[in-house]
Amino acid sequence: MKADLKKYNTVIIGGGASGLMCACRLAYNGISDIAVLERNPKAGKKLLMTGNGRCNLTNDDLDVSLYNTDNREVLENLISKYPVSVTKVFFERVLNIALVSKNGLVYPRTLKGITVLEAMLYYLKDHGVEIITDMEVSNISQGFVINDSINADNVVIAGGGASYPKTGSDGSSYKLISAFSGKDDMVPVYPSLVQLNIRESDIRKLSGERINCKVTLVIDRQEVASETGEMLFTDYGVSGICIMQLSGIFNRYRKAGIKTVSVVVDMFPDMNEEDLRSEVERRGGSLKGLLLSEISDVVLSRNGDVVKNLKSFELTITGTRDLDSAQVTGGGLKLSALTEGMMLKDLPGLYVTGEAVNVDGPCGGYNLQWAWSSAFSCADDIAGRSL
Repeated sequence: MKADLKKYNTVIIGGGASGLMCACRLAYNGISDIAVLERNPKAGKKLLMTGNGRCNLTNDDLDVSLYNTDNREVLENLISKYPVSVTKVFFERVLNIALVSKNGLVYPRTLKGITVLEAMLYYLKDHGVEIITDMEVSNISQGFVINDSINADNVVIAGGGASYPKTGSDGSSYKLISAFSGKDDMVPVYPSLVQLNIRESDIRKLSGERINCKVTLVIDRQEVASETGEMLFTDYGVSGICIMQLSGIFNRYRKAGIKTVSVVVDMFPDMNEEDLRSEVERRGGSLKGLLLSEISDVVLSRNGDVVKNLKSFELTITGTRDLDSAQVTGGGLKLSALTEGMMLKDLPGLYVTGEAVNVDGPCGGYNLQWAWSSAFSCADDIAGRSL
């Protein structure tokens, strides 16, 4: 080993949500000689984008069954050990961030992601943690030598998945992980929480219009899942939280092989068909005052019964937008390849946390909660082995 290598107890690769929290928890646990390596000029770029900049930290009504993973038992054990309550206490009492809950969604009271990032960076600076920016990790050699210049007792790969690559999470984490894991330990990545591409051309003229509705994912003539909320028409298809919630499910089914797939839109989920028909007939068949004229024009141009079209407006899915547009990456290193402390089972001292692991959840703080829980578990495991 080179004599001039800079030595640390723990090096964390990636200054995103999970990486920064891991460093904070390590410092809280009394670990010193910690470095965070971030490829961007500043840490936390993607964190600032979450929740449309408001940073939805977690969810008071978190349901672990809504996560997708390859090892539900381990995930349930881990979230049970590091639940939402632990997250909130750490943010409030350790990082001194006031929190507010809106319909179960937990935010910083300022409703600004920068509040969270600044608090984490201040805590790390106050505890002597080094954050080395503009540092892209190209290799980790035996003995945990990083880029032939840094050595560590423990290495945490927390570089994110492959969504929003301009933020730094461009899939490079998987290359680092693959050098140490087995071929069967990786699940091919795919976009999760992403917009849908739609075949029907008549909706292109609706680009920019929104509607509150119920959307049902239908695969090979079977209803698979439904979501209610605001849907946005776009020049390529449809978007909105209700659509994104269904996109990961669609992509997982697509990997297994499917023949037909569509979303069926109920434009009046608060009315049954009989009541809606009476209302339309009362208006002489006009939809004015019920729908935006642009949307009603498209509905009326479709063949078939108008009311049935309003309750079952079918759109054929041709695919999803790519990882550049996805909020979250599905797939990655199997959770089953890790201990509950997030360490590779066959390689003591090498850890993987956050989005690089095959765990993803719906909108509403689920994916940040996974970032925090996996970071807590990793940091506590390192502390247990180091102190």
